[in-house]
Amino acid sequence: MLKLQPDYAPAYAGLATASAIMRANFAPPGEAKYWGERAMREAKRALELDPDLAEAHLSLAAVYRFSEF
Repeated sequence: MLKLQPDYAPAYAGLATASAIMRANFAPPGEAKYWGERAMREAKRALELDPDLAEAHLSLAAVYRFSEF
């Protein structure tokens, strides 16, 4: 979807949530940092594109939930 529509905020929000879950549940210890950074980057991008998108705010919450706590 992002290749067709690179400014589609819901796709970035979905990537952020999926990356946060990947970091928390599936990433090997050596890759956890990568997935956490990617999750944060995608969540911030979603919010930049559409600050009023609820899914973008939920994805940022997921990043904090799975990465910071």
